Amino acid sequence: MPVNLFDANFYRAANSDLLGLNDAQALSHFEKYGLDQGLRFSPIVDLNFYRASNSDLASFSNKQAFEHLEKYGVAEGRRFSPLFDINFYVADNPDVAQAYGGSKEGAFNHFETYGLNEGRKFSLTFDVNYYQSANSDLAATTLSNKELLDHFALSGSIEGRASSETFNAKFYLSKNPDLAYLSYSQALQHFLTNGLSESRIASDYIKSDRAGNTMNDAHKIAIDQEQVTFRDSVGNTDPIDFYSFNFASPISNFKILLNGLTANADVELLNSDGQAISRGNYADNASELLNVSNLQAGTYYIRVYQAAEGSDTNYNLSLSATPATLEPAKPTITSTSITVESPKEPSSGNYFINRVLELTNAQRLQAGLQPLTLNSKLNNSAQAHSEDMALHDFFDHKGSNGSSMGDRAKAAGYQFSRLGENIAAGYATPEDVVQGWLNSPGHRANIFNPSYREVGIGYYYLANDTGNVNEHFYWTQDFGVIST
Repeated sequence: MPVNLFDANFYRAANSDLLGLNDAQALSHFEKYGLDQGLRFSPIVDLNFYRASNSDLASFSNKQAFEHLEKYGVAEGRRFSPLFDINFYVADNPDVAQAYGGSKEGAFNHFETYGLNEGRKFSLTFDVNYYQSANSDLAATTLSNKELLDHFALSGSIEGRASSETFNAKFYLSKNPDLAYLSYSQALQHFLTNGLSESRIASDYIKSDRAGNTMNDAHKIAIDQEQVTFRDSVGNTDPIDFYSFNFASPISNFKILLNGLTANADVELLNSDGQAISRGNYADNASELLNVSNLQAGTYYIRVYQAAEGSDTNYNLSLSATPATLEPAKPTITSTSITVESPKEPSSGNYFINRVLELTNAQRLQAGLQPLTLNSKLNNSAQAHSEDMALHDFFDHKGSNGSSMGDRAKAAGYQFSRLGENIAAGYATPEDVVQGWLNSPGHRANIFNPSYREVGIGYYYLANDTGNVNEHFYWTQDFGVIST
């Protein structure tokens, strides 16, 4: 799924000599000169931070870093900005995680199209709503969320303005005198790269209560392989915080780290019935680390709680999960010996897509056919159609704009000599949707067509699906043969 890293409006605002350029001219200037010159081009992409946060990229030029981020970095959930954290955005917005099957590229596009305007949280270091309310000169304005983000990136971060309840650059430097040599912008980056892991104090007591106080109103989050950190507080007025999350498949190891404490607080992992699976209860303000093995699919809760009355403390809650290796497909073969490659541990961002591909190819291998190769252009075409069906309330091979599957494939840049398409709605898992297609003669024929060599798979989940179709889960499977 392609991502757009270049922001023409920000590029002009950050480089005043380019204010007269239109969008096309700004992009052309960036590609010819700006990228090599290191000119700023986005409030949420920082190539210097990208290299500093990913040691394997340290020697990359600006062009190499940009291309790597565009092709791989976003999808892999790498850190590329001190203001925007793709892993936090996915974790704090589980509806987005589910809608895009955990895809970081899909989440990035959602943020740019919807999330920022909706005021969703996307970072520990910046919150548009807090930024406007905490700075009186901005509170009186009607700046949009995008304008507020640009303002902080261009000037607020340099001035050390209050940007988030969970991080304040001036407070951070005042409480950590060994960092007095840092600028406000450098302090922000230090907090992310070092301060969190070092349990440094980063803000006043956090008064907002985002995490619920009971299991019923727990803060819903999404967790994958990339570590994500939440910051909140427990104390006399808010002694307990609950988080809830769901694992769709078994987990071989789940890591919970509670640190950044100034008073005693403890953490527990609970099952769906509220029974403790693992507990940390170290004394004082010591960090607590839980490593829990072999969790089954299902719903779980984390409880962070005040250990003793009178002890108010902020905390960092860092979470990451390692999926268990999937069992390889075991087709029943009578006359032909077929070796099915054991699937690798799936990338959390593309799990549903990879799983549909795996199940489809297992069926083809069982029938003595060549496996299909996932094609990124067909993937884009299929994903666009799944989103189109979900968001425009229809279920049909013809798109909301009248497009055919051929039109969509061509628009995605896929030149074909033959195409086929399966669609489905209402199936909640890859296993269910593939079985549904196999049970339908027409869809089954596409899966077992020996001429097809490539496939694209699209999945979209619409939580608030109140239209006429109202199926929540929308799937597209596009088959193709490249024209020669």
